[in-house]
Amino acid sequence: GYTRKRLSKEATHFFGSPVKTVQGIIRFNQTLNAIAHHPDDSLSSLHEYYDQSHFINDFKARTGITPLQYKRLCQQFPVIKYTPNFIPLKKETFLQFISA
Repeated sequence: GYTRKRLSKEATHFFGSPVKTVQGIIRFNQTLNAIAHHPDDSLSSLHEYYDQSHFINDFKARTGITPLQYKRLCQQFPVIKYTPNFIPLKKETFLQFISA
């Protein structure tokens, strides 16, 4: 029995961000996890984005580095897959504490 407007309000209240933002963060966290656990696989097989340019632009906007730079970091420092997500969020939400 929720309207779209109420659901949006509830999501913002409990998650700290709109639903679309939360979905983007979760998808991005899954991408980081996939790259960290499979650094030798091609990047195109590791992400679920519609196209490569969208993937690269979103990655750079969220991290400040390119996906290839992150992949090289994962190859150089394999322990990254055991560390929490290093992506800064504008405000603290439960998403910072999700483990993959």
